[in-house]
Amino acid sequence: MKTKYAFAAVEKGLSLQYFPGENHLEGAFELPEDFVVFNGHFENNPVMPGVTYILFAELIARRALGMEVSIKSLKRTKFFRPAFPGQKLLISGTLTPEDGGVYSCVLNFTDDAGQKFCSLKSQVEKL
Repeated sequence: MKTKYAFAAVEKGLSLQYFPGENHLEGAFELPEDFVVFNGHFENNPVMPGVTYILFAELIARRALGMEVSIKSLKRTKFFRPAFPGQKLLISGTLTPEDGGVYSCVLNFTDDAGQKFCSLKSQVEKL
């Protein structure tokens, strides 16, 4: 149930631009103080769970490509530092078509100063 509300919050607050000819995308998302993923993670010191970045990857690919997709595989995920309520995530990356309705999705999440929160490489596939 938590995932449903997280998807809705990200859908509502995500700004995204996709440049298909260049396979490039960029966007931003400000982590709301009441973002459901912070509930219970951790009491009195809320931190965004790492799995939330995977949710972002699926939603970003879905919005950029204009079709339903799901995560096919995670190739690499690297966490550099925690993200807290009220912080802004700047998102940059690529969506590159592969064979059979599969796309390589490479995303970097940073702050305004370019300091990384997370980088990930995944494959998404058309449903």
